[in-house]
Amino acid sequence: GPWCYSPKLKPWLMDNLNRFDVVIVHALWLYHGYALKKALKQYKKLLISSGREIKYPKLFVMPHGMLDPYFQQAAERKLKALRNWVYWKLIESKLVNNAEGLLFTCNSELLLAREPFRPYHPKREINIGYGIAPPPPFENAMNKAFLEKCPQINGHPFILFLSRIHKKKGTYEHIEAYEKILHKMQLDKDVISGKTALPKLVIAGPGVDTPYGKKVRQ
Repeated sequence: GPWCYSPKLKPWLMDNLNRFDVVIVHALWLYHGYALKKALKQYKKLLISSGREIKYPKLFVMPHGMLDPYFQQAAERKLKALRNWVYWKLIESKLVNNAEGLLFTCNSELLLAREPFRPYHPKREINIGYGIAPPPPFENAMNKAFLEKCPQINGHPFILFLSRIHKKKGTYEHIEAYEKILHKMQLDKDVISGKTALPKLVIAGPGVDTPYGKKVRQ
């Protein structure tokens, strides 16, 4: 289902938590975060009742942008925003605020996460970076493959907008801004001769076949 419920998860966690030093919850609003929170609480009680040393894994949460205020403010997400607010009050705030820390991919994500929900007081906010592997060394075959996909840019400078094609990424607004700049340059002699100083715009990423992607392509 949409909550990604699995009856096997919590029992597995209870049997295996002692094997780990750290547990990282990836993404929010799903059963796995709720199950882990319940399992950690139950596991701690078992350790206390048995008189054993209380040693259980530290919990970190990586929201992957899911605390961005966009998701609470977008007009087409009113019902989902209400659902998230209720879920935050009942469940998710306890996971986020009781974790050892939240892990963010950049400082902007870290700062935006403070805006949409209350109470929001994580113990730590950590910018761990995006974790992208360095690109491979350049080879001429790469340029050839790229020009086969985008023959229009051959011999021209270009701007590459590399992103998921989605409203949240501002792809359409990027095109509109580019169009306005191009329109202002229409009387420029270099534009008329085809030697515009404005780099060509290349958009690359998944989502072209969605309704939004088709609008962007049009």
